[in-house]
Amino acid sequence: MQNLVQITDGKATTASLKVAEVFEKQHKHVLDAIRNLDIPEEFARPNFRPGTYLDANQQERPMCQITRDGFFFILPMDEARYLPCPLPDTKPLE
Repeated sequence: MQNLVQITDGKATTASLKVAEVFEKQHKHVLDAIRNLDIPEEFARPNFRPGTYLDANQQERPMCQITRDGFFFILPMDEARYLPCPLPDTKPLE
């Protein structure tokens, strides 16, 4: 559960893989939740950046880099109390 949050370009971010791991969800379900968001493109583009990673078989798989704002948008409210650590308030860096 270490390194839930990292600083990328001065912003607190996390990866969809890490969200799946910490909240014990399947990664494909986290990606589905992100894809199914009904939000304006202006919010989605900077807060959910698509990317890829190499799986155990060295095959490229989709993932998403999620900002602090995006994270709180997808986090179900009933799970917020289970966060392993508080997310840093990085608004001054942004």
